[in-house]
Amino acid sequence: MSQSVRDIEDYIRSGNASAARTQLKQVAKGKIPRRDRLKLATFARRLSRPELGMQLLHRLVRPSGGVPCQATEEEKVEYAACLLRIGAGRESLEILKAVNTKLFPESLLFQAFALVSQWEYRASIPVLQSYQETPDLTPYQRAVGDANLAAALVYEREENAKSFVDELLQRCQSQGYQLLIGHLLMMEAEDAIFHEHWNKAESYLNDAKSLLSHDETLESLFIQKWRVILKLYRDKNPSDIPLLNEVRQQATLLKHWETIRNCDYHQAIAFKDISLLHRVYYGTQFPSLKQRLLSESKLKLTVQNQYIWTSSEVNKQDCLIVNPFQCLKEGSISYRLLGILASDFYRPIRVATVYSQLYPEEYFNPTSSPARVHQAVTRLRKALESKQIDIEIEETKGFYQLKCPQGHGMTIPLSVSTVSPTTSIRVNRIQENFGFRTFTAKQVAHLLGVSVWTAIRLLNSEHPKIVKEGMGKKSVYRFRETEDLKKTAR
Repeated sequence: MSQSVRDIEDYIRSGNASAARTQLKQVAKGKIPRRDRLKLATFARRLSRPELGMQLLHRLVRPSGGVPCQATEEEKVEYAACLLRIGAGRESLEILKAVNTKLFPESLLFQAFALVSQWEYRASIPVLQSYQETPDLTPYQRAVGDANLAAALVYEREENAKSFVDELLQRCQSQGYQLLIGHLLMMEAEDAIFHEHWNKAESYLNDAKSLLSHDETLESLFIQKWRVILKLYRDKNPSDIPLLNEVRQQATLLKHWETIRNCDYHQAIAFKDISLLHRVYYGTQFPSLKQRLLSESKLKLTVQNQYIWTSSEVNKQDCLIVNPFQCLKEGSISYRLLGILASDFYRPIRVATVYSQLYPEEYFNPTSSPARVHQAVTRLRKALESKQIDIEIEETKGFYQLKCPQGHGMTIPLSVSTVSPTTSIRVNRIQENFGFRTFTAKQVAHLLGVSVWTAIRLLNSEHPKIVKEGMGKKSVYRFRETEDLKKTAR
């Protein structure tokens, strides 16, 4: 290990992140030996520079010119962790699922993080349980894994959630893991709110605040959010909504967009606000969360074929409403890109996320892929401008989000196909060959004359017709029946 790498590690351990970033930036400009690349990539991710981490490992994990992958399992795990941080969750999961989890159990934890980032809490539970069974974890590693499992159990309202959190809380208290204790107390509060145990919830939140009382931190934001949500459910007083607006403002400053979505959801449920619940439903890109909104809200949410969206809550009857999708060629890059950007009203979409959805059969390249997304955005802006459609695409440090000017709005179809024409042709050919029988990625590769990895990416590209069954090498695929497709469209 070089002296420069040791210096960065010392800076990180001493809490001097600024000096560590400066040193890392200087080291990255020079020629870096193979032995240092993994360590530096890990530092880059921990210092919120995952793009640099990917650049350090890309030619090892994704070599060009038909050269076989030269990366070690450990390098693959780190590359996948960086992918996850930049928003390429699907590709990250693909790599992690192929790693030997017995030798590198940390890959299970990253798999769970990738699933949770897509609100797939239920799918994360068996992954985290497998991590639990890993021998030789340090007590803190095991506690972190268990805390994530506890969060998933609480979110899914599992019967054993409360007892699991209680036991883990006692264990963390005996070890003095203050940050984990604070998060577990918030889980206890969430469970108490769900069961309408108001006094218990308030007590848990007070205890959490005494542990995590720092200003302008995510923990502080979460505590304040649950305190206000508790008040809304308990008192049912609309005059408390401004308190929730304060939480939204703080979440915006901290760029924690899921808190804003969560605030809208709980406000809609507490006050039976169907209009706001519709906004949460149509403004959410995650199928599992959409299904939860339908099944758990206890409100009769009628799903329509389209939704009129405005940037701010105004009387839609007073807005100039346009439907830009009618002005773009269905299946074109601009049409599909608009569908991707319109799929989430809350979370700005990262460059890597846009790329993975726009080009689902391709891997993300940290050098060339951002430029392709930028070109697609430029093309869409020009197309909207030529049709005199007053919708903005806001770009901020690698994030994209649609914005409607005051007094304007747009019609968004319930389902916008983001599948490319090439993918559609390939999928149709697969269906013609296999019908509704199950098939494997290897069979598809042989049928299409492509590599197995290309076939896997095609089949895992979230095409609405295709459903995956099984895990890893035992995975098989089939086409959805007509009734399945109707449920998916909902």
